Amino acid sequence: MARRCTILLTSWFLLLSCGVWAQEQRVFDKTVRTLQVCADGNPTLPPWLSQGKHQHVEVSWDQMSHDYQRYIYYVYHCDADWQVSEGIFESDWLAGTNGQPVEDYEKSFNTMQIYTHYRLTLPNKDVGMLLSGNYCVRVYRDGDGPDESDPVLEARFCVYENSVSISQQVSGNTDIDFNDHHQQVTLRVGYGSLRVVNPAQEFRVLVLQNRRWDTKA
Repeated sequence: MARRCTILLTSWFLLLSCGVWAQEQRVFDKTVRTLQVCADGNPTLPPWLSQGKHQHVEVSWDQMSHDYQRYIYYVYHCDADWQVSEGIFESDWLAGTNGQPVEDYEKSFNTMQIYTHYRLTLPNKDVGMLLSGNYCVRVYRDGDGPDESDPVLEARFCVYENSVSISQQVSGNTDIDFNDHHQQVTLRVGYGSLRVVNPAQEFRVLVLQNRRWDTKA
């Protein structure tokens, strides 16, 4: 199976900016609020994990009541377009068993709006990721399944390997204008011993403006 690599560049090399990483996370239940996905419990860090290091991604959300909701989560390996990967078995990329319950939750106390805060950490004692790539977590209510209903929410994160070297040069002298409204990025990718047959098809470059996935180009 051909291996496809995604190279992600953010606006770090153009402009340092502050704020929470706005990766594409989705909520499908109107009683669920404040979905956050971050690395190592730090909301200022993007949900990207370096394979082989002791890092974790934390997915948390609020359900706007004190009624206990038994949530079940499923992890999926995805391609560069965030579609579930085809051509590989679940046992190739997943350690453990899918369909585990979310057991970490806490009810609000002495707040004007009652809610229950749920938290899921990956990897954990039940589930781990074996391959690098894009991953999504879909959370369902107990009794529902991935083939029976829409999920309550979907959270996305990445596991990456330092398999290539990247250098870049930014210039205001572009094919569109000269030192005006645009910048042009020139990249050099050294893939060393990584087996690459067709770089134009096997590599994809994403450029994010101010670290926002909805501005990717």
